[in-house]
Amino acid sequence: MAVPAIIGLKYDGTMSFTLVDSATGTSLLIDPDELVDTGKLATASLGDIVVISSGVNVTAGKYEIVSLAGTPNSVTLHIPFTAVGDGSAINYKLYGYCTNSITGTSLLANPDELVEAGQFGSAVVGDIVRINGGVNVIAGDYAVTDVTGAPDSITLDGNFTAVGDGANIDYDIMKTYTITRTIHA
Repeated sequence: MAVPAIIGLKYDGTMSFTLVDSATGTSLLIDPDELVDTGKLATASLGDIVVISSGVNVTAGKYEIVSLAGTPNSVTLHIPFTAVGDGSAINYKLYGYCTNSITGTSLLANPDELVEAGQFGSAVVGDIVRINGGVNVIAGDYAVTDVTGAPDSITLDGNFTAVGDGANIDYDIMKTYTITRTIHA
């Protein structure tokens, strides 16, 4: 019998999954946008988010992965995070996000549809959308129920548009993972 299970992923309470939680990242000043952590970045995907919390010679912040050329040992982030010297003891978490934005829209006539040109090409049914805020929206977590409008729109499992058309919607889309383990009787 196949039983769905989450194996090897740490749930962090924000409806995303922490794929890597490490304090051993490094970087070189000559490649200030490359995060190196030998063998730990094999699960990274384009568009995933790296949140750097601290380290020597690094700028803490939220960064998007734009290249996997060095995996499983390194990834390239969307902007440099090392500015003074080589980075070391970098504390970071790798999150499995599909995308994030602050410019989503919705119509009161379709209160469960999130719209933004070209943003939803990698979304699949079951992904989680966290609506953080915006004009005329109800913040919360919603599951993707339909992607037939992708890459320009997706349908969620609840009405998140409240009083009028939604604008400047701040949202994150998080990947879902299905791992099946067979249990023998």
